[in-house]
Order: sequence, then C-alpha cells, then structure tokens
Amino acid sequence: MAIVVFHVLVVDAAADMVNPMGPADSWQKDPKPPATIRVVTAYNVGDPRQTDDTPCISANGEDICKALSMGKKRCAANFVPLGTRLHVETVGVCLVTDRTHRRYRERVDIAMHKHEYQKARHFGRQRLMVEVIDTRR
Repeated sequence: MAIVVFHVLVVDAAADMVNPMGPADSWQKDPKPPATIRVVTAYNVGDPRQTDDTPCISANGEDICKALSMGKKRCAANFVPLGTRLHVETVGVCLVTDRTHRRYRERVDIAMHKHEYQKARHFGRQRLMVEVIDTRR
C-alpha cells in the first residue's frame, strides 16, 4: 500500500496582489529611509520658465522667493512628505516644500534665487549623498 502526501498551499488573494517593488508611498511605512546617493539638481524659484504660473509659491503654499531671501534653504522632492528636512551633501540641510515632475520621483531639486541662473546651471546634475533628517507627518 502506497501513502501519498499532498501539500496544500493557501494563498491570500489580497496578499497575492502586493506590489513587489513596494508601495508608491513607502515613506508612510518607513519614517526615515537610509541615506543614499541621489541625483540632485537646482532650479530658479521665480522663473516662470522653470515653474508653473505661480513661480514663487511652492506645493505647500509657502512663498519660496521670500524664504530664500531670508537665507532659508528649500528643495523639491517626491520621495518624502512635504515638510521633511533633508541633508544634501555639499548643500546642507534643506526643507522639502515643493515637488518635482513625477518622472523625477527619486530626485532632489535645490531651490535657488531667480537671479542665480548661472549658479544653478553650474550646479548641474550631480549624484550626492542625501539623508532624511526628519519627516513631518
């Protein structure tokens, strides 16, 4: 007489539909992602060629032109919530108050004054270490 053993695999339908790359808003589950090398660029706040029809107003409603004139550092990023402070190598600490185009979801874009056009062009596109200091919820 032969004994046959069957193994039954129970699959949860909801778990089967989990995105293997992780949720798009993974920052909600991981409050402080590790420091990592990211593409960092610069843009000129107040320049309507580089922003929308309200060039000084950021995604969180702040007047970035005024913040920059007060010596504050601002940046745009999509991989963390607005209000997050990032430490960007060679730049220092900046507050995320704006968003980049959705095709640049892993990038950090440093805000510079409108009159610093050449400085922003000279900054170019760099690969720098970026660390999340804290995340505002």
